[in-house]
Amino acid sequence: MVFGINNFLNEVVWCYKERGLSKTYYNKKHDVILFYVKKRNSHTFNYQNILDDYSEVTLKKFKHTDEQGRQFRIRGRNVPEAGIWRQKTDIPMEHESEYTYRQYFDTSLGSLPKDWFEMPFINQAAKERLGYPTQKPEKLLERFLLWLWHHRRGSATLKTQLDWR
Repeated sequence: MVFGINNFLNEVVWCYKERGLSKTYYNKKHDVILFYVKKRNSHTFNYQNILDDYSEVTLKKFKHTDEQGRQFRIRGRNVPEAGIWRQKTDIPMEHESEYTYRQYFDTSLGSLPKDWFEMPFINQAAKERLGYPTQKPEKLLERFLLWLWHHRRGSATLKTQLDWR
């Protein structure tokens, strides 16, 4: 049984902004999407296909530049010997040691995906709108297909799904 408790993987919340109408209760501005897998621990989670962009705050943390002109930030290693710098970020240059490492911006792909995200609702005048009250945006379908997509298999399926529009 695919939808059994043993096959439940994740609850993802899709948040959207739109004009609220109710003044007597909280306006519904999210959908909850449940993910199940056919067999537990046999799925592939292609997080690298759906990474989030770094926030402006995070981008500012890459404030150091090395001899080759590459931007980086200094982070503490997760070892007891690192002391007060263990798992810390934004460590000053003067405290760089064997218990710290440089995280380079050009090799950092983005933030790992969260179990919630914002994505616009389908505009009433959008071409993709078919008139179904529960219709989801194509971008939402694309995000989930990219999550499932594996580079060595299924690329034709993904391309077909994304080209149907």
